[in-house]
Amino acid sequence: MIETRPWEELEDLLESNQAPAIKAYLDELNAEDIASIISHLNQDKRLQMLSLLQPEDAAGLLEDRPWIKSLRILEELRAEDAAAILSEMDSDDQADFLTGMQKEDAQAIISELPDEEAENILKLIQYDPQSAGGLMITEYLAYDELMTVKEVIRDLSSNAEDYEKYNLQYIYVTHHDQLVGVLQMRKLLLSKPNTLLSNIVIRDAVTALHTAHIQKLKGIFDQYDFYGIPIVDESNRMLGIVLRKHVREAQAELDHIEHLETQGIVGGEELRTMPVLLRSRRRLSWLSVNI
Repeated sequence: MIETRPWEELEDLLESNQAPAIKAYLDELNAEDIASIISHLNQDKRLQMLSLLQPEDAAGLLEDRPWIKSLRILEELRAEDAAAILSEMDSDDQADFLTGMQKEDAQAIISELPDEEAENILKLIQYDPQSAGGLMITEYLAYDELMTVKEVIRDLSSNAEDYEKYNLQYIYVTHHDQLVGVLQMRKLLLSKPNTLLSNIVIRDAVTALHTAHIQKLKGIFDQYDFYGIPIVDESNRMLGIVLRKHVREAQAELDHIEHLETQGIVGGEELRTMPVLLRSRRRLSWLSVNI
């Protein structure tokens, strides 16, 4: 008896065009198996599979694959399908994928996004990818200092599904959009319901300007054992947060490229088309684009 290979099983399911069965099959596989299967599917089958999945499931599949391969898949999709998948990703990943594409493709996808989301992405694209603004994510929880603990907890409970992907170790306390300080979730939950956030917030939090270079961020994380740090503009207005893991990943990518270059392993066009440099070059080209 000839054993059916995993991608052949998936192709059979795709022939039946049954989304629940396809999702159930993929749920039983690990990321490595899924990556292997996708690599064996032809373009039409890949697009069919992604179109049958919920956007959040498709986003999860692409996030587990090498960036450049996921980029190629997004470029193959219809603009509306790619936009739906990108909407389920973190803001920094959205910006990276869109700036990795040709402008015409990126513009088509951005036009399919909600106005607020599209505006946010366009702001992120303007930053140098090795700056705090280029590395930050804009998914964070901020509340005015005059709100009570009870009001914040009510909001967290009411929007639990929307906040599911957020970093919930900290919330950020603001006043008129200016950062006041940071509050640990544990402190929030253990405080009395009518307590004002202004009375329990940790003031003078360590922050970084949106223009700070990756080396500045690395220095902060080397000095402090923080999960992430808030990013502000020159008026102390909060813009986002940079996570320790994103700084480490970006630094490791740059160190790897530098090592390959000094060893003479890559160079010229090969070096210029590596993902981090591809994104850097194309982000700069967006500075003069008005969509």
